[in-house]
Amino acid sequence: MKYIAKGLVEQGSTEHILKIQRGGHTFQLTGIQAGLWFNGRFGFAKAEENNHWHRKELRHLQRMGLAEVTEDSSAGEYRALTQCVLIPAKSGKLRLPLNKQEAQTLQWLQEAGLRLTMAELVFLEEHGVKPVPELLGEENSQALTEAIYTQENIQDHILEAQMEHAFCRDRMVKAVLGLLKKRRVLVL
Repeated sequence: MKYIAKGLVEQGSTEHILKIQRGGHTFQLTGIQAGLWFNGRFGFAKAEENNHWHRKELRHLQRMGLAEVTEDSSAGEYRALTQCVLIPAKSGKLRLPLNKQEAQTLQWLQEAGLRLTMAELVFLEEHGVKPVPELLGEENSQALTEAIYTQENIQDHILEAQMEHAFCRDRMVKAVLGLLKKRRVLVL
């Protein structure tokens, strides 16, 4: 079972009691739940398939909205990330270098003027749309929205389904996971 954790660690958390904030709620995790959440914090992790307690606790984290569980495939990772909110992290002192794809993806996430979804990021890459000033910032959010959405993909979940089959999907998943691992984005 593959999964990714969602939420932010609150101040006051300890190694024994993990306080996670998501959607205006604080969840307190201990034991197996805390360990599972922590393992999936900076990328996809695997829960032990034959461990009943791990499966049970992971399903509980999923019901609380603190984890997205998926099958072990690149399409599964994409689908899980479409259920997450990607936000830029506050930059720390130590910054690992970014590759070109990660840098462009981070620029989109930081400067778009709206919260871009995984499917929207894939669309932008698939169609060669670059983060130019005319599409960045709140004042240009309508132009960016119009660059992404058409009559063919404006309906609920159509864009997510279309982008699941995009040529660049795996490259964008890798870029987002790279940013997550380098602690440049957070998953909510």
